Amino acid sequence: MISSSLKPKDNQNISVNKLNEKIKENQNANEEFYYNDNYIENDIEKIINPNKEKISKLTINNSNTKTNENDNKNNIFNKLNDQDSKETKEENNNIKVENNDNTEGKNNDFNKENPNSTEENINNSTEENNDNISRFNKNYKKYYEFNDGEQRDENSLDIFSMISPDYKELEINKKNNDYPLPKDKVKFCDIKFYLPPESIEGNKIVCPVGFSIKIHDVFYGRRPDDKESCSKNEYGVKYSDKLITVKKGEYCESHPLDKVKTLCENKRYCYIKPMTSIYGDPCQGIIHYMEVTYQCVKDENAFKKPKFAIVMFADNVKPNSVYEHSISEFAQYADVHGYHFFMDDKMIDTSRQVYYQKLYSVMSYVIQGLKTKSYDWIFWADSDSSIINPNISLDSFIPPEDKDEIHFIISDDFNGLNAGMFLIRVHPWSLSFLMKACTYTYYNKDTYLLFVDQSALLHILVEQKEDKHYIIVPQNWFNSYFCDKEPTCQGQMQKGDLLVHYAGLNDKKHISSKVRDLIRHDNEWYSKTSQQMREEVLDYYKLPKEQQHKIFL
Repeated sequence: MISSSLKPKDNQNISVNKLNEKIKENQNANEEFYYNDNYIENDIEKIINPNKEKISKLTINNSNTKTNENDNKNNIFNKLNDQDSKETKEENNNIKVENNDNTEGKNNDFNKENPNSTEENINNSTEENNDNISRFNKNYKKYYEFNDGEQRDENSLDIFSMISPDYKELEINKKNNDYPLPKDKVKFCDIKFYLPPESIEGNKIVCPVGFSIKIHDVFYGRRPDDKESCSKNEYGVKYSDKLITVKKGEYCESHPLDKVKTLCENKRYCYIKPMTSIYGDPCQGIIHYMEVTYQCVKDENAFKKPKFAIVMFADNVKPNSVYEHSISEFAQYADVHGYHFFMDDKMIDTSRQVYYQKLYSVMSYVIQGLKTKSYDWIFWADSDSSIINPNISLDSFIPPEDKDEIHFIISDDFNGLNAGMFLIRVHPWSLSFLMKACTYTYYNKDTYLLFVDQSALLHILVEQKEDKHYIIVPQNWFNSYFCDKEPTCQGQMQKGDLLVHYAGLNDKKHISSKVRDLIRHDNEWYSKTSQQMREEVLDYYKLPKEQQHKIFL
């Protein structure tokens, strides 16, 4: 995936005076293989020092640790000082943070010299949180409790300690639907037998929010002496009498009650396709129709808290790498919120580009979710990212109950659709969608897919006109970027964002280390609540489609 540029914020009062002249990580040409859509590499010296001055270390300014709360659009890091003499004076009042190998020791020094610093407040907050950590089930601790003597835990963010003592799960607005609605009968005309069922959507039955469908009766065929129902083709031309005539005493009907119940019952909506290829042919040579008698009844499963699974992929992850820390943080995040966590590390198809592994992994867990019903949504996360506000839960982002035909939630960046992070519902549509994307290039060999997997996703969404099944959301919901060049950029990480994605950056390890230091020094980064996020999300869902983000080929 291609990242936009990210430039540091002024209001964090962290001045960049020097960085290691030659970042050790950049000297290792054989850095670990990892999965992400990294198409653009940036020169780290150009990121930090556009004047190409040699930089040896990052310093944190002690004189101004308080951030400007009213300016979220400023750079994350202060601009470089123009004069060397200025740098020298500042260094006398700064704390050196040369690398992330001794983070704990450096933070202790920081607190000694800054008794009123934000870091001290975070430590106090952490002590309060320790009493609450025991309430979390550590189902995936193998990803964040290494116990191998390398003390790698120190370099990942401690997600458990970042959870607010006042953390509350999102409240679900329940409606009183104690009384069933009256029965209703609908009639659907036969669909051409030669059309593949997958090529058509079908006829919709839908209940209000909080209700589900109960099927009472199904008739398929044609009733005697009924020459009016479904008597014209799709062009409005009337069929010949022979095709629509059933005489008294003749039998032209079936009652596929069980099939329609399996399709529709206990759902808020369903699509019915009256076809002989699905329901059989009760009488050959006759145009059929289907009558369905149904009722909307109280749905006992409505308004239940949705269940989530986080899915990641990484191969040959090295200790203390950005990918190991990302996996650690997402595993902690999953344990905090009670999510499933799946970490794939084996390529399914080594003959294809690694980017397609994303689609294979997500598809396999969609299938598993459809089988087990153990989770409702999957959150895909590229492994070059950091959780920076674990107080935001994933249910903050899902559609409201009346928009339950939206199955795919994804953001865009300056290049269009970005598949680094997305939510996808465990639903047959999702399985079909992913299958189409996986195979797109086989059936469109002349189509150039610039961004591989995400280009395939884009083509399917646009060409198949899947508008009602997906939504393009603001990047800062769950795919914020670390911008490296401009003062501001689309998706620039802001206080309160769920995560930061290091897409397109060359020195991910060093930059991610500095971002983690930044988060540790200021708990405002993770003070935004799920409820606050949810309010923003619902306002966006209320917007007309034309006012929401769009994607184009």
